[in-house]
Amino acid sequence: MDYKIRRMTFDDIAIIIELERGLFREPWSELMFMEEINTNGSYVLCETGNNSIVGYVCGWRVMDEFHITNLGVAKDYQKQGLGSELVQYIIDHMIRQGLKKFYLEVRQSNVPALLLYVKFGFNITGIKKEYYKNPQEDAIQMMWQHEKKQG
Repeated sequence: MDYKIRRMTFDDIAIIIELERGLFREPWSELMFMEEINTNGSYVLCETGNNSIVGYVCGWRVMDEFHITNLGVAKDYQKQGLGSELVQYIIDHMIRQGLKKFYLEVRQSNVPALLLYVKFGFNITGIKKEYYKNPQEDAIQMMWQHEKKQG
């Protein structure tokens, strides 16, 4: 199957909220996604044939840093490397815009996400106690920094 990544639009929100509710215990609201679209760092992953949204990534750009705030792949499309495609896309896209550092938080129990970020070279930088609710859980803070090659 072929996929494309494009900017998230307000027309995408209903579908994304449906995906979000199927993925997370504390799904984001419509307003939260609207705010993310306005921050210029929100993208969707679509099947090329029927243009259906199967994943998304959101984040905030601050100076030369990017904070990944949300990443999701529809359950039927997980374990196919699509989460990796989204992470690679957002890193490459933001590096081209001059960003150098990438941050995120992830539930301590979300082992697949932790492994994904470690695969990309993210390092654990700290713990945010009781960051998540329902159920209450610590967040693992992670960071990755782009190093320009000399030569």
